[in-house]
Amino acid sequence: MNLMHPQSNKIAHLALAQFFSWCSIYERSFSTKVLTQKMNELVTDDISLTNIDGTIIGKEKFLQRLLILHKLQNAHHIKNVNLKFNNDKTVLITADAMYQNVLPDSVSNSYSVKWHHEMIFTNNFFPKIKLLRVETVSIIENEMFLNNYVTNRTLAFIHYWIFLFNHKKASLYEVFSDETNFNIDGYEGIKYFHDFILWVEKNKIHDGNMNNAPKNFHVFEKYNDEIFAFFELEMEANDGNLIHTKHEWVLSNNSEDRFPQIIKMSIVIS
Repeated sequence: MNLMHPQSNKIAHLALAQFFSWCSIYERSFSTKVLTQKMNELVTDDISLTNIDGTIIGKEKFLQRLLILHKLQNAHHIKNVNLKFNNDKTVLITADAMYQNVLPDSVSNSYSVKWHHEMIFTNNFFPKIKLLRVETVSIIENEMFLNNYVTNRTLAFIHYWIFLFNHKKASLYEVFSDETNFNIDGYEGIKYFHDFILWVEKNKIHDGNMNNAPKNFHVFEKYNDEIFAFFELEMEANDGNLIHTKHEWVLSNNSEDRFPQIIKMSIVIS
């Protein structure tokens, strides 16, 4: 997946967290109550959706569309994402992807699609989707259905973590469990969340590249709702030098929660 957001804008990672969360709500079954809660976290009251079937406006109609799609198996495989900031309150996201579904009669379909999201920042911490336009580019023949929930769920979480790591470290505790195990290469004294934060602040480590996205990313889920994620990030130390970091995370994933939690974090620095 290629990621492009040329402006050095700290809200980019929040927008990407919302974008990948939007993908994932189609990809796992939820009760109507939970689905409504997740929708309220992602879209404005006057959400407008335009696709091959026409245009619908408003959360009530959007929820009905979600409930229909939840009768299918859905998968969103993102190829490219481009972010453009009109101002401090609006971000436009364009994404190229392969969308797949499996109908109740087990017929599988795959399509090349382009998504256009307009997100706005209001009084909420996260931006919300106000406009969504879906272009069906072409039909893809003979493509086996591949579930992609775990990928989109984890990418949403990583972008949220990067935002907190850069701009709101005091809130990082939200994404760690009470018993998170830390293993930071060369720093045996880091055992608890407090130790981790002290290490980060002492060395002034941050994500110095606002175009940063996880590289060499791969992920899998175990039967007990644990997600294993492996990826690399370029970070920056207080002396301005770039630090290449390799991450291995184990996440506890209650799919009804907004994000998973980290129960094990290993970082190798080179």
